Amino acid sequence: MNCKFDRIYQFGDSLSDTGNCLRESYCGAHSRCRKVPYGMDFYQNASGRCSNGMLIIDFIAIECGLPLLNPYKDENAEFRHGVNFAVVGATALTTESLAQKNIVNPDTNSSLSVQLDWMSSHFQTTCSPADCPEKLNKSLFLVGEIGGNEFIYGLTQDIPCHSQLPMVGGGVGGLMSSGPMPAIARDSHYELIALNFSNLGMTIE
Repeated sequence: MNCKFDRIYQFGDSLSDTGNCLRESYCGAHSRCRKVPYGMDFYQNASGRCSNGMLIIDFIAIECGLPLLNPYKDENAEFRHGVNFAVVGATALTTESLAQKNIVNPDTNSSLSVQLDWMSSHFQTTCSPADCPEKLNKSLFLVGEIGGNEFIYGLTQDIPCHSQLPMVGGGVGGLMSSGPMPAIARDSHYELIALNFSNLGMTIE
């Protein structure tokens, strides 16, 4: 059964990345997801997905009758049915915001705000203010999972838990108050879904 969407736009971290990290110099060189066993059940190829097989976004695209989303940083990719902006290790808070809390992202600078900037640049080259609303009328925007890595980085860098509490909700607040998303919301109809954070107690290392 196919869904009603003809385009999907994904933001997030390692639970959603389909290859952007591999195309970043540092992230790509150090990510464990760049080689098997990651991808061993995905055409026996490490595509950058941090999974042995497909991700949730892959199943959603298939259910919608759409091709699997290509990563934004794949310069030779086709994006008629959407784009994946997610990056392994990404945070909801900016690198600058984390630095103010003495937290360093060791994997990537491609935070949620950077991914939103990529989306804005993408739309500037694929549609105009006049026709973007119509083109996005049947689009699905998936935000997350994102917002957990900053806490992982903080804990592994010996930042006390009570010092990290102000970060709760910061990424969501930034998404709803600034950036290109509100402009799209004003001018077109679309579906926005913020996915829940995973249970780290059941995450396999």
